[in-house]
Amino acid sequence: MCKNRKREKSQYLSELDFKTPVLTNSCFFVCNFHCPKIVAYTSIGAKSKFRTFAPKSTTNPDINVKNIKLYFTFYKSFCFASILISFVCAYFLFKYGLPVYSPLFWFKIITFALIFYYIKEYKSKEFYFYKNLGISKKALWIFSTSLDFIIYIVVVITGLNLHGKFT
Repeated sequence: MCKNRKREKSQYLSELDFKTPVLTNSCFFVCNFHCPKIVAYTSIGAKSKFRTFAPKSTTNPDINVKNIKLYFTFYKSFCFASILISFVCAYFLFKYGLPVYSPLFWFKIITFALIFYYIKEYKSKEFYFYKNLGISKKALWIFSTSLDFIIYIVVVITGLNLHGKFT
């Protein structure tokens, strides 16, 4: 674990205790090893604030190979359940045809919302990993949702085409 160094005074906060106000004037903490950012605490009367100053990113904000690998790493954490649900929907479309598409679409939306809730609640600490690498939660979810629904549409269209050929 990395140790936090205080710039002005000799008091110490552990890296897990940044949000506990202990000082009455401004001070800065630096966590250099795991999370290169500066956390500033200021106390002005009854108003206490923590501010995080992350260093400017030196990488190009455009999508590069490293970021794409990180997006796929995030998607891999729930892709089995998501793709399995897509194939279940395709199976029912293959078996019963187009009349069951509307309930299957809503089934897919609801199950994706449950997956979203699971990832948000039980794997929330993983988001710090991506944030430290310069990828926001919003970008991760946009990529994952887009990829999931592209896979869903391809699988559903394949299921409908197979239904038409075998009926």
